[in-house]
Parts: sequence; C-alpha cells; structure tokens
Amino acid sequence: MVFVGVVRDVDEPFRIFGGSSADPVTVEFEVSQVHKGDVPARMTLTTAMDGASCGYAFTEGSRYLVFAADYGLGLSTGLCSGNLDLAVESNPFGTGTTPRPAPPSEPGSGPIVVAAGAVVVVAVGALLVRRARSRRRAT
Repeated sequence: MVFVGVVRDVDEPFRIFGGSSADPVTVEFEVSQVHKGDVPARMTLTTAMDGASCGYAFTEGSRYLVFAADYGLGLSTGLCSGNLDLAVESNPFGTGTTPRPAPPSEPGSGPIVVAAGAVVVVAVGALLVRRARSRRRAT
C-alpha cells in the first residue's frame, strides 16, 4: 500500500525494564490520498521502535508518504521502505485517489493494558517484600 496521511497517534510499547529496538510501535494515520492498494481513511500500522532495527520515526501531526506491506503479521513499514516526510520532501506521485471510508472505531485497550501492567508491578513488589521479610525472620 502507498498512501499520504497525517500521523494522529504514535503508541510506543510500555516498557518497565529495557526492551528492544525492534519492539513494535503502532502508528495511526488519517489518510488523505491513496496511490496503491485498498486503503481506508484511518490506517494503523507498525514499525520498529528504533532506527537500529529499521524503525521509522513518525511524528504526530506530520504528513507522510507511506509505503506499507503485510508480511504476515499485519501492515508494517520501516526505515528502508521509502517513506517521505512531506514537510521536507515533495510527493513524487502527485495527487492520489480518495481513501475508502474508515471502519467504525473500536474502544482502545490502552487503559486496560496500563492497569494490568500496574497490577503486575504491585504484585511483584509485594512478593519481593514478603520474601525479604521471611528471610529476615529466618536468620
């Protein structure tokens, strides 16, 4: 797929300890032009977290020409895909077609994931405190 769109949201993964430059970042676009493929007006794809793993650094509010493909894990793009920041470079394709209507939006799972992560952190902390106390009593 090839399209022009404005980045509406960049959702980086929640990381407690380190992580990988290859961790997926979810990017949501408001599509204005389509140059190839069946692209909806609202498009979501992934890229790697960092350029070290060929991730593309999208900025919220910026307009891009995006080249995306599905390699079996959903739509993704990367540093070597040919994406262009249209604030810096011009669109070599000119005007594209209108995207198809966006599907109805579904409520995001973001708050649920954050809450679940907080519960895990508290549970692990409580377990570590309990172990430390039991070791002190044993000595």
